[in-house]
Amino acid sequence: MKRLLRGFLILFVMLAPGTMLTPNDARASEEANDEEYGITASQETAPLEPSLTHSNLLSTLEVTADSCYVFLQPKHSSQYFGPLARQEKLKWLGNQGGWFHTWIPRLWVSGWVHKSKVQETTETMSSPVEVPEYLLRNVTVIAERANIRRGPSTRLNIISVAKKGQEFWLLNKKKNWYQIWLLELEKKGWIHSSLVTEKQKKPKSP
Repeated sequence: MKRLLRGFLILFVMLAPGTMLTPNDARASEEANDEEYGITASQETAPLEPSLTHSNLLSTLEVTADSCYVFLQPKHSSQYFGPLARQEKLKWLGNQGGWFHTWIPRLWVSGWVHKSKVQETTETMSSPVEVPEYLLRNVTVIAERANIRRGPSTRLNIISVAKKGQEFWLLNKKKNWYQIWLLELEKKGWIHSSLVTEKQKKPKSP
């Protein structure tokens, strides 16, 4: 019965493709779309448990266009809302094609924005950002040994070596490189994507 009622709620708030939503509509309907893209958001199985530490380590994006709309799926035919204000800060959650999956702290909702509308910034948020833990992703090392480097290039120094099975929080992606958090060193590092597998699962506590 609970699933049936939930289905009616999602059906009620969903609009025709390409139409505008309010942020509240987006919160209600994004869950129905996330599963297709590997972003599980069901409160029945993954309650909202903000993680301040890892949320603030995620890369920050800044809106650079006047017409930055937020879409529920990484395509322009999807439902959308906005626009966001220029210079508004977002948290990076993932990439797909020409899109960024982002967390919008002001609205407490996630969504997809086109890469042409934002840019990465080193500016920090004015206050700590809470991102629901189910949206955070991690990587697991699948190679026997994996070099972790200072930046996304084999020309840069190795700062650590990971062993098979180790898990790390995913903070950013650039081409074939993943930026991760090295808890024992309390610093960020980069690992090649061929050496890990990406998951949406909370890493084990050390």
